Amino acid sequence: MRRSKLLIGLFALLIALELAMIFGFSAEDAGTSSGLSLEVTRAVGRLIVPGFGRWSASEQAQWVRTAHPIVRKCAHFCEYALLGVLSAGACALIFPTGARRAWLPLAFCATCAALDEWHQTFVSGRSGELRDVLIDSGGAVCGLLLAFAASQLLRRAAKRKNSEHG
Repeated sequence: MRRSKLLIGLFALLIALELAMIFGFSAEDAGTSSGLSLEVTRAVGRLIVPGFGRWSASEQAQWVRTAHPIVRKCAHFCEYALLGVLSAGACALIFPTGARRAWLPLAFCATCAALDEWHQTFVSGRSGELRDVLIDSGGAVCGLLLAFAASQLLRRAAKRKNSEHG
């Protein structure tokens, strides 16, 4: 029981840190946010595009301009996928069985996504977009599915281990 409470506390801390990061990025004005994501996009180019470093500055800039919106949306998706994994983990500890393990973390993540987009409407140069709520929620769904798949694999491995030793 003590271990379970400790794990729930750890998940709560990680969820709070993830939300602080998400809302912190959303609190940046448009210029700061765009500058940071352009740098990330440039780093992605260096990482995944063969010969990117040998391209001319204008070729690199063109690739960055093209890839920038995709990288931004992927970042949204991944942030919420992680939130989905963490939320699923916490709910699995609190509710070992039942449908609440699925719908509660999904409702939580979708609500956070909507609040995050609403929050951005108060930030200079930013806007709240329904499309981003859907992208964020899609990321959360993928994170939840990943967490449930990992949970099933761990359960099967534990069963197999118990049957071998039992």
